[in-house]
Amino acid sequence: MSEFMQGISVTVVGMGLVFVSLGLLMFIIMGLMWLLRTRPQPAVAPASAGAAPFVLDPDPAEPAGNAEVSPEIVAAIAVALAAWQARRAGNRPPQTSVVTFAPGSPAWRASGRLS
Repeated sequence: MSEFMQGISVTVVGMGLVFVSLGLLMFIIMGLMWLLRTRPQPAVAPASAGAAPFVLDPDPAEPAGNAEVSPEIVAAIAVALAAWQARRAGNRPPQTSVVTFAPGSPAWRASGRLS
């Protein structure tokens, strides 16, 4: 067998081993993903299913004026009240100060260099 054919056979065997090992690694990863997948949980009724909805009554004299308030509005009101209570308690967010320095000496600035 010539050296050229021996080089080609070593190359083919080497590349074949690489692709076989990569395929084996792929199947191992796919098997682990299948084994460790999340299984669907049984449906559980939400805890607030039995609670009555929050109803806004703008005009008590008119019973047909009831309108249900969306959960987004209730959440926005809750966030606003929490922020108001935090401000009232004195828990203000930290203030940020920006300090600027003139870069370099006047000679360097005159020549257009900053460092």
